[in-house]
Amino acid sequence: MEFKNKRVLVTGAGQGIGRCIVEKLSQHEAIIIALSKTQANLDSLKQAFPNVQTVQVDLQRGNFINISQVVSKTMIDHKIQGSIVNVSSIAGKTALEGHTIYSASKAALDSITRTMALELGPYNIRVNSVQPTVVMTQMGRTGWSDPAKAEPMLAKTPLGRFAEPPEYQRVLIVPKSKK
Repeated sequence: MEFKNKRVLVTGAGQGIGRCIVEKLSQHEAIIIALSKTQANLDSLKQAFPNVQTVQVDLQRGNFINISQVVSKTMIDHKIQGSIVNVSSIAGKTALEGHTIYSASKAALDSITRTMALELGPYNIRVNSVQPTVVMTQMGRTGWSDPAKAEPMLAKTPLGRFAEPPEYQRVLIVPKSKK
């Protein structure tokens, strides 16, 4: 896939998986709009990648903001073909002890993704989600550093280990194949 001069909006861009996505997209010369709730994280991102446009917004509080609705309406209104990729989790597909709310939210996101794909397909807008295992971001390390908690999940993981954020970049950004 070619990203040079393509506009890409990345939510949660200040840290973790979102920041890794921004890093990789910048290597592919995308035009990146990075959203995060933490200004310090955006400042750090802007320092590392000066061409990234940053926007501080807290998508979890106050009035409900559905970025996908805003983006897809803009795409439809301007007849822009493209893709929306939601980052879900394997937690949406399997029961994980102590993760009731997280798992339910990811299962809901998977369902929303399928419905969006159906509704936006006629406008040539693809909607997909990726469902990684645990990625050892700061949040992943906090939640999965206890070996007793991690063992059952690791037993279900083919590689027998959790993913590191740079590996996740390779999942999301697949280079254009040469024919």
